[in-house]
Amino acid sequence: MIHPPIIVSIVSFGHENYILKNLASNTHEIPENITVVITDLLKNDQFKFDIHSLGLPNLIYHTNNETYGYGKNNNIVFHHFAQKAEIFVVCNPDVEIIFSAFNTFIQNVSWQNHLITCKTEIPGGIRNNNIRRFFNPMIWVGSFLKILDFNYWYYGAQQDDEVTFDWCSGAFMVFDATSYRKLNGFDEKYFMYIEDTDICYRCDNLNIKKKYYPAFTIKHFGQRRNKNIFNPHFGWIIRSVVRYYWKIYCKKM
Repeated sequence: MIHPPIIVSIVSFGHENYILKNLASNTHEIPENITVVITDLLKNDQFKFDIHSLGLPNLIYHTNNETYGYGKNNNIVFHHFAQKAEIFVVCNPDVEIIFSAFNTFIQNVSWQNHLITCKTEIPGGIRNNNIRRFFNPMIWVGSFLKILDFNYWYYGAQQDDEVTFDWCSGAFMVFDATSYRKLNGFDEKYFMYIEDTDICYRCDNLNIKKKYYPAFTIKHFGQRRNKNIFNPHFGWIIRSVVRYYWKIYCKKM
């Protein structure tokens, strides 16, 4: 069986322990067709040493000259390392994934001209609602303020089925590399948050299919900082939401 070449992009901002734990869960083995690129925004010398100490030829430690946003960091990885890749995976640093199992999974799904994602669990075996419906400003504000039911966004029981979706969490997104190139990657004007919604919206404009597969599961130890108004995450999400609606309603794509 021929396995497609895959690039997995992981951007770390002080997530060394999560990433090293994930590598340990893989017993320090990554299939030969999968290359994992870790972008270390903090340029931690000890982390660099720990990564290189694993001795894996398909594990790359990478840094940039500046601290870019989430989308731009992943775009840089794509442009520098994915020239020959057929699949490009964007994966949060606090996600635990078994690469050998993913390699088997990807052989049995439709991924060409697709963005796909899978079932996500958070600590305690709780299922995470990682596939969602597009939202309008009133629904977003109402659910954010807990005036309206936040579950309006989610697909509920459909998460046990193979379904198409409007948008999925950026914690784990699997792109056909040709499609990612066609999309021109993430919109780099989002520093953090909503870039996943934006790229899913643009998939529809370019007839790129979106599919959720529950047969494969990842674990996401998400920190969810964005609802505390006294930290920068809150400001980032507000700016991102404003940009998203400006693009949608003013057609500034």
